[in-house]
Amino acid sequence: MLPLAVWQAVTWSESVWSPSATSLHVWLAVIALGTICTALAYLIFFRLIAETGATNTSLVTLLVPVSASVLGALVLNESLTLLQFGGMLLLLLGLIVLDGRIPRRVLGLGEM
Repeated sequence: MLPLAVWQAVTWSESVWSPSATSLHVWLAVIALGTICTALAYLIFFRLIAETGATNTSLVTLLVPVSASVLGALVLNESLTLLQFGGMLLLLLGLIVLDGRIPRRVLGLGEM
């Protein structure tokens, strides 16, 4: 990020930011995002790792694009194309295969 920060400082030098020019509401929002939201998310994340294991926890990241697409359609009135639904289906099938419980039941292998 350092090269981008230097580039921004050089190219936008006429608009200098100062902490004193920032309102209290902005500072409180930054503090809330940094402490409450981020800290709480990490606590939940590490609890999830302890309970389900690292592999199953990492599968949650595959749901981020699906969540973003669905929320974009619901909140921002974006349109979902057939290609996006195909991608969601592909992710769902990948999650099912990686989890392994449903394929074991279908194949009659039982729990391993």
